[in-house]
Amino acid sequence: MKFPSIQRLITEFNKVVKRFPLEIFFAFTGSAAATALVELEANNLEYANWCWRIIMAAETGLLLSLSASLFSKSHKLDNNKKLLSYLAAVLISITFLFVFNPIKRENDIMRFFMVCFGFHLLVAFASFIGKKNHINAFWQLNKTFFLRMLTAILYSGVLYIGLAAAIGSMNFLFNFKFEGDTFAIMGIWIAGVFQTLFFLSGIPDDIESLQEDHSYPKGLKLFTQYVLIPLASIYALILLSYEIKILVQWNMPKGLVSSLILSYAVFGILSFLLIYPLRNLDEHKWIKNYSKSFYFLLVPLLILLYLAVFTRVEKYGVTEGRYFLIALALWLSFITFYFLVSKRQNIVIIPVSLCIVTLLAVYGPLSAFRIAEKSQLSEIKKVFAENHLLSSEDKLKPITIKLDSAGSERIQNISRYLITKYGLESLQPILKDDLSKVTDSIKLSLNKSKRGRKTYNKWDLNEAEHNWLHKKYKLPTYYNYSQPDESYTVLAEDSELIPLNSADFLIDLNYYHNDTSRIHLGNTNYLTYSFADTILKVRIGKESKTLRLYPLLGRLQNAILKPMSNNSQISPRSLLTEEFDLNGYHITALFNRLQYRISGKEMRIISGDGVLLLKKQ
Repeated sequence: MKFPSIQRLITEFNKVVKRFPLEIFFAFTGSAAATALVELEANNLEYANWCWRIIMAAETGLLLSLSASLFSKSHKLDNNKKLLSYLAAVLISITFLFVFNPIKRENDIMRFFMVCFGFHLLVAFASFIGKKNHINAFWQLNKTFFLRMLTAILYSGVLYIGLAAAIGSMNFLFNFKFEGDTFAIMGIWIAGVFQTLFFLSGIPDDIESLQEDHSYPKGLKLFTQYVLIPLASIYALILLSYEIKILVQWNMPKGLVSSLILSYAVFGILSFLLIYPLRNLDEHKWIKNYSKSFYFLLVPLLILLYLAVFTRVEKYGVTEGRYFLIALALWLSFITFYFLVSKRQNIVIIPVSLCIVTLLAVYGPLSAFRIAEKSQLSEIKKVFAENHLLSSEDKLKPITIKLDSAGSERIQNISRYLITKYGLESLQPILKDDLSKVTDSIKLSLNKSKRGRKTYNKWDLNEAEHNWLHKKYKLPTYYNYSQPDESYTVLAEDSELIPLNSADFLIDLNYYHNDTSRIHLGNTNYLTYSFADTILKVRIGKESKTLRLYPLLGRLQNAILKPMSNNSQISPRSLLTEEFDLNGYHITALFNRLQYRISGKEMRIISGDGVLLLKKQ
């Protein structure tokens, strides 16, 4: 085994620099900014913010310049056109330097990762833009990217561990004073520069010749055939079984099912891409069958995915996370339809279409952030409208009535979400106040509290903005268990005896039960209920009834109840009973046990159980 000579290392380094000068410039720039970030004092937020912005701009510039290099080489552009493509990459990265502001806008962190993901996909197909019949070259190039990146990570990890062990040994043996920031800076330069150089040095110089390369790593085949495909099959079996359960019991799907379906799609598509070159070989005809069966099985799972996502959206509106689920569901639907119908089976369409979807979701009227902001504004406005707290101008009014716990919690959650994600000014469409002036006033107040130094951070500002909104519009407060409070446990008298002489059905009533389990009532109707906080909601068929239990708690507080030795109280059955009519049934809610807590003016049930008695009318 020969070790590489110093001369060879220098030659390879010069070769990489000559091929990818701008990429290496961005790698050095990002690493230098990350080093400065480590060395900065923790409270120097302004400089830290600029360091993060330089890192973000450098990363986007690296990916764009690499895409430009691959495109220029593949299309044999002359020097002038190549310089123009590099200039475009530089201008876009400079634009991101001033657009991204992660300390001020939390969403810019997510935007950065989305842009990077989109540009990584661009690198995958940049060489083949405007070209046809280069599918094998596309696969071979991305196989090289994939294997080279894994090797680069392995080499970088070994190098870091070795150097870290050497430095630690010097500290121990010679009493050197290398601190923690030394290890951080070393990791930055290994990951930012060494790993980048190593990866770039493995990119083929002649991309056109890859079309005639039909080599296939045996290890990759074994990994795909015996690891990825079995995993995808297990996911499919579990999800299809769950879908059958939903059809039999007619339950709404749980939130976790979305992640499982996406995991199945990722495993399946990755498996398909990795074994794509083998599909036409006689001994691997099963690959075509696997591809077809994968996309056929994806169809019912996509229906389940849509059902799971829109169940959440209907209840709570759109957030960034739900937007991404919807976007991925639409993209998967498109890919599924294409591969089931198309005879060409062009795999380049996968990264191209996903890149377009990703970048469209970052900025613009259809972006995740614009849609989520509008949706949550609509949700908080809906809660105010339900409680008649909108002015004639359709603006929010201060809360002057007692809200139920569900409404209080929704207002608190949405207002904090909007301020944290988008700032107080995001509420301008539904408030009369000039929120830009309010924010300026809050900033001035924070500066004064810091003795004139602009050292407050985004979280200080958001908390101050939320406090202003809370006081101005008298928003409800969260229940605070740390406050002094009183807890009560009330048991129904003769709770073991349930009167059934006037009931056709008896249903157990449990606290924290959600409304996903359907209980059939012997005909086409079914019943669901949810019981949490101070709300009991019952639905029969398409009709529902929401029972707010504050009056019941008030009756218990005003009554003289019989105490028991275990700090519980015995209540007459009548005080723990609520009755109402719903969709042809007379319903009696008998609470056998309720435990509730009072803190100030707030009352909240924390546990309980009982039964629902149903009588056909």
